Amino acid sequence: MNRYKIRISAKGFFFNSKDEVLLVEGKRKDRGKVYYCAPGGGVEDGESMNSALERELVEETGYSGKTEKFVFCQDYFGPEKVRSLEVFFAGTIDESIEKKIEGDHKSRFISKEEFDNIEFYPERINPFELKGKEGIEYISYLNS
Repeated sequence: MNRYKIRISAKGFFFNSKDEVLLVEGKRKDRGKVYYCAPGGGVEDGESMNSALERELVEETGYSGKTEKFVFCQDYFGPEKVRSLEVFFAGTIDESIEKKIEGDHKSRFISKEEFDNIEFYPERINPFELKGKEGIEYISYLNS
């Protein structure tokens, strides 16, 4: 029997009033090539996915936002016998709140036109297409 750890994370596609999506930049260690992904991270004990994602958004980018709908989920095995369940949401940046901090990741808003010319993970996923879908309701019975 193979044993592995399970990591649950919440990730989000947050859009501004110009319909640009906020993405974080990463760099592939094997090639040094820049890629982009959705902000987000691990869900802590007792924390709802919405709360985790909104917390991670501020920590990583400095922006505040509101999750609105569940749009996608991926389940995969990563390195070191870690099984990852990543739950993606769509939401909006709260533009009435100034960017609080610099954030611990480089981030930027990307237009629909720019998106076609960047390397994005997970592949085959387009945040602009997911934003337009109806979405599925996410219900949490946790307090936060």
